[in-house]
Amino acid sequence: MIAWYRHPLFRPTPSRKTSMLLGSVSARKRNLQSLALLLMLLVAGVEPSASEAQDEGAKSETKAKAESGQAGAPTAPAEPAPPPLPTDGVLPVGRAWEQSHYRVRVWFATDGSATLTSMLPQLMDDVRRESIRIDASGWELLISQAPNPWFYRGPRDLSQPERLKGIEKGIDTYYDDKLMLVCLRDTGIGIETRVRELDMATRQWGATQTRLTPQPENLAASVTDAIRLAFMPLATIEQVPTDSTIILRARALDASVYSCLDDQMNWVVKPNTGSPVSIREEDNFLPVLRKVDRSGNLESLEPVEYTFINTDKIEGTKITGYVHSSARAPLSGRTSKRLQKLALVIRPQPSTTRIRFVALDDRTKPMEGLEVYSRRTDAKKDDPSEFIGKTDWRGIIDIPPGSEPLRLIYLKRGTRSMKKVPMIPGFRDNLATEVPNDEARLFAEGVILGVQSEVLDLVVQRENYEQKIAEEIEKNRFDLAREDLELYQQLPTAQKLASTLADEEARLTIQAKSKKEIDFIKSMFSRIREVLQSKVANTKEAELRQKIQSGG
Repeated sequence: MIAWYRHPLFRPTPSRKTSMLLGSVSARKRNLQSLALLLMLLVAGVEPSASEAQDEGAKSETKAKAESGQAGAPTAPAEPAPPPLPTDGVLPVGRAWEQSHYRVRVWFATDGSATLTSMLPQLMDDVRRESIRIDASGWELLISQAPNPWFYRGPRDLSQPERLKGIEKGIDTYYDDKLMLVCLRDTGIGIETRVRELDMATRQWGATQTRLTPQPENLAASVTDAIRLAFMPLATIEQVPTDSTIILRARALDASVYSCLDDQMNWVVKPNTGSPVSIREEDNFLPVLRKVDRSGNLESLEPVEYTFINTDKIEGTKITGYVHSSARAPLSGRTSKRLQKLALVIRPQPSTTRIRFVALDDRTKPMEGLEVYSRRTDAKKDDPSEFIGKTDWRGIIDIPPGSEPLRLIYLKRGTRSMKKVPMIPGFRDNLATEVPNDEARLFAEGVILGVQSEVLDLVVQRENYEQKIAEEIEKNRFDLAREDLELYQQLPTAQKLASTLADEEARLTIQAKSKKEIDFIKSMFSRIREVLQSKVANTKEAELRQKIQSGG
């Protein structure tokens, strides 16, 4: 039924706009007529709704401005309105960061088997009850069957999340903090469960948690455990006191509590340290930079490459950690109201990650033969490094899990350490990174090693000839002493070696591709020149000749 004030009979026809004054008078006159009609209907017992009256008032005001010539200025396009408030769950509106629980949307998808289809409703209820038992206040699981097309695409593309692009734009997930995809498959020997989380604030996919459950009666516990371990708590980076230390504030830690009886049989509230939302001392964070525009709309999301935060100390919701990165001071930049620094806890299943190293100046060129070492985050300077292996002809090496989740990978080529690559094996299946191509520096090391061998061989030969000539002079065998002295004179001189070094240094310096590489090459040649000056420049040729001529 049409609203009474929208009916054409109750709409006064607008007068023709002849001037600004007449337009204003006409608009006021129509407003008075509408008001009088409204009073008459109210007296008759008709009451319009508040929203409709507000819409009509806005339309009248807009029409009046148009007739009076005030609507000529262009207006900015209106931003799209957010979806309506969800009818399920609780929105943590007006709560502090530490007291805001997580809204976790859980979507179930199956392979279409009749067994799983019949089990799904009861399974979702059991998982909901298990989640409440684990933590009734820190998180809220909103469980349902995945809508189309994600019900079919989820199991197929879970291992390649780039194919699930757009899943975060659904109306059902607008107000949620997390999205969990639970994919079930009947293998014949049990039910395979794969769970993966998408964090809505950072748009980061977590590692996949996989389970195989032979007994269907244990499926609810197995799925809940996979969801618990796939969950990635969120924190905000509050301060960066130094380049290597950082202070974070974890979300929902004050909301994750439980009540129990103390020794005096009084009910007390304690933090739920066993909850998935809690932070543990062995946890590591992935920093993500979230940038918005002036209107507050998301502009960019950038996870800081090969950078992790290692937890050092936990004080309530305040967390102090150390930054391990392949870059220098990656989080110490300027702060801005439009830039939010977030951090996700990474807890993958222990598994191997394959990493590929390519040349910085040519990504199609693999870096073959790199020596790969690993060190613990708490290792001291003198502690030995663990040798993992060398990259193959494709520049690839597999990094297995270590004694702690975060591994500090160091690359070495020749005598020089090239790059530090922090990583968590199992978080990503495949990685790739660029390494400076320092072939000129590596060739210079070969030249220096060759010259060092020549210098060592020259020093030994000189000492042998000097000792032999001295013995021959002592036994008055001057003819043999003169022959050995001629051989002594034919040995390479310091001037000849220095000339060879100068030619090689000039050639390699031209081939070098960076100032750092040039400086490294020059420093190596400078050190070998010092060795030549001290070990080879001074000889005993004149002294031995004089002894031979004087007859000993």
